[in-house]
Amino acid sequence: MRKLLSALVVLCFCLLTLGFGQTTGPVEGANILTNSSFEQGVYSPASLPDDWSWDTFNPTAIHTWDQRESKTGNRSVKITSATPNDARWIQNVPVEQNKPYSLSGWVKTENVGHSSESVDLGANISLLGGFTHSPGILGTTDWKRTGVLFNSGSNQQVTVAARLGFFSGTTTGTA
Repeated sequence: MRKLLSALVVLCFCLLTLGFGQTTGPVEGANILTNSSFEQGVYSPASLPDDWSWDTFNPTAIHTWDQRESKTGNRSVKITSATPNDARWIQNVPVEQNKPYSLSGWVKTENVGHSSESVDLGANISLLGGFTHSPGILGTTDWKRTGVLFNSGSNQQVTVAARLGFFSGTTTGTA
C-alpha cells in the first residue's frame, strides 16, 4: 500500500496527514504526524505548537503560531522574513523503509520573492536534509494545495519542513 503524507502549511502553514493509497490512486488514511493541524499546545504568542520546532538559516525571520489565520481549525503557523532566508517549521516523522509517500498541504503567501540564488522555490513543503520539495509558491496567493511524492529509501525517519526558502534559495516574504 502507498502511504500518503499531507501537510497543511500556511505560510501561514496548517495541516499535515499521512494516509494509505492503492496503486489506482491515493486514499486518505491514518496520519503519521503528530499535531498535524498545529491546533495542540498551550497557546501564547511566544510558544510553539506541540511536537513542532523552529529552525532558520538567518535568525532575523519571525515565526508565529497564529490564532487569526487558518485554512481549517483555529490555528496555523507563519513565517515572515524581510531579509533573504531559509526558515522552517519542522517535525521528525518515523517512516517505513523503501515505501512511497506523498507529502502535501495548503500554503498561503504574501509578497514571497524570487531568490537570487540557484534554487527559486519561495514557500514550499519539503524534507529537510536533501532536495525533496513541493513546487514553490511565489508572490501573494490565497490558500493553495501543493505537494511532492518521495520514497523513504533506507530512512526510518524523515524531517518534514513547512518552509520559506530552501538550501541555496533564500527568499523574503510571508508564508
